[in-house]
Amino acid sequence: MDTISPLLSHLLEAPRFRDNKETKRKNKWLPISGTTAVASCILVPTSSAAFTGHLPLPGPAGDQENQENCEYDDNIIRSAALQGRSHFRFSNHFQHPPTQSRSCPLPLMSWADGKEVWEAMLEKEAKYPHTHHYIFKHPQLQARMRPVLFEWMMEVSEVYRLHRETLYLAMDFIDRYLQAVCDMPKTSLQLLGVTALFVASKFEEIYPPKVTDFAYVTDGACTEDDIKGYEIILSKALKWEFWPMTANSWLLLYLQLINLDCKDKSEEGMESDLKLIEPHFSANLYLQVIRLLDLCMWDMDCLQFDYSILAASALHHMGNIATLLKHTGLTWGDLVRCVQWMSPFAAVVKTMPPAQVKFFQTVKNYDAHNIQTKTVDLELY
Repeated sequence: MDTISPLLSHLLEAPRFRDNKETKRKNKWLPISGTTAVASCILVPTSSAAFTGHLPLPGPAGDQENQENCEYDDNIIRSAALQGRSHFRFSNHFQHPPTQSRSCPLPLMSWADGKEVWEAMLEKEAKYPHTHHYIFKHPQLQARMRPVLFEWMMEVSEVYRLHRETLYLAMDFIDRYLQAVCDMPKTSLQLLGVTALFVASKFEEIYPPKVTDFAYVTDGACTEDDIKGYEIILSKALKWEFWPMTANSWLLLYLQLINLDCKDKSEEGMESDLKLIEPHFSANLYLQVIRLLDLCMWDMDCLQFDYSILAASALHHMGNIATLLKHTGLTWGDLVRCVQWMSPFAAVVKTMPPAQVKFFQTVKNYDAHNIQTKTVDLELY
């Protein structure tokens, strides 16, 4: 090499490259854009095993090899130099290109790029994965304990006038916590539930109940210190990630988009902003759909689907919206499996009288439909 590019020169001056110049090249997929300023590859350190073509051995020897991934064999490098070969070794690592994103249903907005906002929502959903197999990690727990806990949390939410989003956040915290840990004792399940509600209320409620209030509803089973201590345990297990897009959040967005009159997205951007921010959907329709979601969320098998899929499937069953696919960015192939799974729950909910808005003295009437009430019970489940 007669000349070295400034970028390569800068990399070689880094501490881990200064004395160890053995590198490999890793290909990167480039976004299709009008600029080609981004380099198509990067230089990364490689171990002597990768340099010589040998793979790490399994067991302790292999582990030690992995731990010493950036320690190079100087004798091999010097030998290569004496034979007139370059100190550098390049290896192509092909990666799958990113999957095509869902089409963006958001209208033009004056304060942000709708496509960027939509992509951020999808990235957030991918950031908080969940699985319905975590029950096997907890020998003391049974699948039927989960709906019992969630029903109790629903009753507590109604007592303290908590918002539906608070309960849905708490349920997400519980599932992700049990997904992250093992051997959860069943005696601690109520403590986990009340702590999850306590943490979620801090994010969603303007005036969240105090820890004494949450300890009171456990009838002495959990003390204030127990809840405070478990709050730290829960937060660490969740890695302090508290902002998922819940099924309730997706449902509210879908209803807003369906009822948003923006046939021509190229005009009246500011007016679309106002319509998107302020609620413009039927509270009665929302109550019917959210009741179905309430029931479905009790079943652990719901965790095999993304929250956005669950919300769209519930809307399909209860709303019969002709433009559902357009306003969710989904295809029927994305929905069909969840729609089929949800059909028995929808059949049960459709036999019930229509859900009605429940008003409270301490809650504004326009916000009453957002307050969590006990709309389903274990008899339906």
